[in-house]
Amino acid sequence: MSELRSLKEIVGYPLLAEDGEIGRCRDFLFDDAEWIVRWLVADTGKWIPRREVLLAPDFLGDADWAAKKLPVKLTKHEIEQAPSLDEASVEGAPSEAEDPHLRSLDEVEGLSLIHI
Repeated sequence: MSELRSLKEIVGYPLLAEDGEIGRCRDFLFDDAEWIVRWLVADTGKWIPRREVLLAPDFLGDADWAAKKLPVKLTKHEIEQAPSLDEASVEGAPSEAEDPHLRSLDEVEGLSLIHI
C-alpha cells in the first residue's frame, strides 16, 4: 500500500546497497511536466569522495521509515558505474539544459509530497 510522503523527509537518509552503505540521499530530480521522480541523487560521501551519482527510482527499495534508511537494489560495484551528476550528458540521464522539464527538489518550493 502506498502512502503520501515528503521527498524532503527522505533527503539525508542513508542509502543501503545490497552489500553495504553507499552514502546519503542528497536530492531528487523530477519532471515538472509529468510530476514524476526521474532520479535520486546519491552523495557517496567517504565511499567515493566528491561524487554524486544518479539512481533511477526503479532501484529503490521500500524505505525503513522508523530507522530513516533507504535500501537500493544494486551492489556497490553497480552504483560505482552509475552516471555522475557532474556529467553534462549521460545516456538516459539528460542534463537540465537538454531537458527543460528536469528539476531539482532543491530549486522548487512547495513541492514536497509523492506517493511511495
